[in-house]
Amino acid sequence: MKKHGSWKGRLVALACVAAVASVANATYIITDLGDGSWFYNGGGAGLRSNSLQYRLALNNNNEVVGTGLTTAYYWANDSHQKLTGFASGQAKIFANDINDSGVIVGQCVWGGTSSDCGSGAYTSYALTRNTPAGAWTPLGNLGGTGFIGNTDAAFGVNANGVTVGVSTDVFNSAAPTAFSNPASYVGPYGGSGGRAWAINDNNSIVTSDAFGRYAIRFDGLNAIGTGTQLVGLGNDTAIAADINNQNIAVGSSRILGETIFHATMWNTRGQPTDLGALAGNYYSYASAINESGVAVGQSGSFSNSNDDENFAVLFEGGRVINLNSFAEIAAAGWSLLYSATDINEAGSIVGFGLKDGAVHAYLLTLAPVVDPDPNNVPLPAPLAMLAFGLLALPRALHKT
Repeated sequence: MKKHGSWKGRLVALACVAAVASVANATYIITDLGDGSWFYNGGGAGLRSNSLQYRLALNNNNEVVGTGLTTAYYWANDSHQKLTGFASGQAKIFANDINDSGVIVGQCVWGGTSSDCGSGAYTSYALTRNTPAGAWTPLGNLGGTGFIGNTDAAFGVNANGVTVGVSTDVFNSAAPTAFSNPASYVGPYGGSGGRAWAINDNNSIVTSDAFGRYAIRFDGLNAIGTGTQLVGLGNDTAIAADINNQNIAVGSSRILGETIFHATMWNTRGQPTDLGALAGNYYSYASAINESGVAVGQSGSFSNSNDDENFAVLFEGGRVINLNSFAEIAAAGWSLLYSATDINEAGSIVGFGLKDGAVHAYLLTLAPVVDPDPNNVPLPAPLAMLAFGLLALPRALHKT
């Protein structure tokens, strides 16, 4: 799900400038991306699958894609655009990821007949769209008939346009897939229902099987048989959701001896670190990570999946930060931010929350850091986020 180009050079060039910024004065600006008529969260908070299959995705240009009740949408510069032009009848278009070049990936899910998603027997297609203004194009598949509804899908795209997801194979089983030409399996793990959730710019891919038992990282499109298992905190039951260009992956896994899941970060050897959760009997998961090692996700009540018992959080430097703790969120009329599904290199965050009694999508951007000395120039928001995250980068790298 990483969307940037060469970030390392920019990081080095800006490190000295960013290091002098104080994060104590950092504040967020929240933008309302609209209610469920624009973006839909999959039917409720508290479900990890919603953060992956109904996520809002964000690139470094603050362009957002996601899925509404009937079709996919693109948002930029305070304007929505329907991403239609492929399905017919009762079919639905999903938009799951976008890179910095504006390449969007997703899927068509059949409605009443297989022809809703185009000609042939397939009931769902993995799709790509070369620009928001372009047209959807079906990606290749693994050769199955695709009669299993809602199977083929593209979930992640990197800066080079390489796309990963799931496809039905010749045995009509869903398998993690790289949509190269032709489509190919991603590793030997996964089995029926397995998925490839994200790909970084080095073509490292994170996958899961249908039952959440295995999270696997594959380093390269032809890495079949050479995957690294991302071991869970309890040595089993792990789901990896994202991976950055340092090959640091995040997701969630079950705590040893417990039924609770905690957000988890894996180093390059596949070894896990518990990212923690908010105080109380709370679970957590991480949905996305940026190059500074800052991750976002959700933490909530283990026994309650209601919106008011789940909170959008940021994982940074060993801390779990409740995004609702920033005063400007309530001041803007939001009663709760309950999920964070993506973060970019400037620290902008997208997710879902409650406003005016309804579910709305949001975009958080860092405001410029205001120096109390009027003779100094305010630090732009991207540098403010670098200051916020640079301390985390050495820690993330040393975990390797």
